[in-house]
Amino acid sequence: MQLHLLLESMGRHLKNMGRITISWQGSDDEFIKGYELLKKRVYEDEAFASLRKNSKEIIFRQRTSLSEVYKAAMDPGDFNYIMPLVDDDIFIREYDLVNHPASRYLFENDEILSCSIRLGDNLSDQVSSTTGDGVVYETPRGHAVSLLSTGKPRFIIPRHYHLLSSNKGTVADYLVWAWPENLNVPHWSSVLSTTGHIYRKRMYNEMYNKFGKDNFLNIEGEGFRYLIKNFLMVSSGTFGFLRILDKLLMIIQEKKGIYGQELLLVLLAKYLYRKRTHQNEDMPVPYLMVCPRHSVICNIDNNTSHNRKKNITIMEGYNRSYLNGYIISYDMIPIDKIVFPLHVVEEYRMRKYS
Repeated sequence: MQLHLLLESMGRHLKNMGRITISWQGSDDEFIKGYELLKKRVYEDEAFASLRKNSKEIIFRQRTSLSEVYKAAMDPGDFNYIMPLVDDDIFIREYDLVNHPASRYLFENDEILSCSIRLGDNLSDQVSSTTGDGVVYETPRGHAVSLLSTGKPRFIIPRHYHLLSSNKGTVADYLVWAWPENLNVPHWSSVLSTTGHIYRKRMYNEMYNKFGKDNFLNIEGEGFRYLIKNFLMVSSGTFGFLRILDKLLMIIQEKKGIYGQELLLVLLAKYLYRKRTHQNEDMPVPYLMVCPRHSVICNIDNNTSHNRKKNITIMEGYNRSYLNGYIISYDMIPIDKIVFPLHVVEEYRMRKYS
């Protein structure tokens, strides 16, 4: 049912899709029937006509384990870019994957590692504008020292910031993230998030080969450490020592109710970056990520994806409803109640689907 909603919202809002590869796994015969019904609807129903029209092809690949997601990721067609999604994502605004200025910025600037379409003004209360060297002009509202403890995102305004003219004035249509300010952000807004980001295929495949073959979720944490070590050329001894200290610090943070993230490695990154920048004023700022000013995707898993044993009856209920001809009504989802970063929709509303 959730995947149906994702694909329906893609058909409504996404333009210039390439190949859509769907890697799916049914835990029992009932769930397998649900996926088979969805597959039939995607290929035949009028409701998915725009999805078929705006994509090159749609492929369903059944798997028997999570590690087989790797096979789907390695076969994205004859395109140079890839965008992973999970089944509880939903698109809430239109986005042209090829022509939106945020996408174009990724295509044209090699120092940008990814384009996140799930981030943007939904984070406006947690960020502040900075100059190219990462100096903050104002303290973001509501999180005091959490920029150090949780790595809340910071945006920068590069000199070549693209602006759109409008009757209401000049409005920026994308945001660029500073480095190393954003290396230890929470996983859902990480530069290497496993959903809602556009990547160069060669770069994503490298991360997958290094860290994601058994479980693609490992890309987020291991990718963070990979970037720190390789971008800063930190020695293995220093890197390992700081990782141990970071783990101890994270345990202390969690006991105090603070969301733990690697802190010392990021402080080292900031120190080395500032030092090298002062030594070489012509050193370019290595940006990390670009995103549209307005986020176009959100997550509505309602806790079913992260604690499957506890919520299996909820999931089974959704699947039975789907087999009986009901789906989540896209038009009735209370989008205004989606709270970032909690990603919770308080109430699903159903409609009969023929």
